[in-house]
Amino acid sequence: MNANANKSAAPAVAKKKGKKPPSARRLAAQSQVEAAKSDQEKTVARAHLKIVRFDELATPRVRRALKALDTIANLANRSAYTYTDEQAKRIEAHLIARVTAVIGKFKGEKAKTEEIVI
Repeated sequence: MNANANKSAAPAVAKKKGKKPPSARRLAAQSQVEAAKSDQEKTVARAHLKIVRFDELATPRVRRALKALDTIANLANRSAYTYTDEQAKRIEAHLIARVTAVIGKFKGEKAKTEEIVI
């Protein structure tokens, strides 16, 4: 069997990462919006739907952010990497600036974006 024989075989199909179906809680909140008759009921139902969406998105996003921070922390391993004190200070400054900006957004402040150079 030659090396080109495998090239004609169908490639392995990668598993697509699709959207998760809406939770029962979200479906219930959406149906409340649709069932609302008055403008006031619709306003209350929409506000509840926004709370449900926030709850569903916040936990996985924070979990991913913390995991990303853990991978950045792995860079501090001197037996695996070599870096200067200046590089470490720049990473620290970028992380502090971004966390401060995120906290500020929750307080209603506008965040500035900056270019990251390590």
